[in-house]
Amino acid sequence: MAINIKSPDCERLVRELADVTGESITDAIHSAVRERLTREKLRKLGSVERSWQRIERIQERIRAFAPAETPPAATTADGGAQS
Repeated sequence: MAINIKSPDCERLVRELADVTGESITDAIHSAVRERLTREKLRKLGSVERSWQRIERIQERIRAFAPAETPPAATTADGGAQS
């Protein structure tokens, strides 16, 4: 499958990367894309984790304002309320 790079700057950068690393142009592109994709996935995962942490902090603040649970009313063996 072919990719046509129409940006002279992009082509220059790819060739420079391949030259610096000693890789073929294809291998340089493959490594660069794989590394960037990994970074982006980790960044997105970190964003999701931070969102969950914010949700947990909000839940803690809400619980602080929630009324304490009241014990159930005492009942007799036949289900009637005690006086």
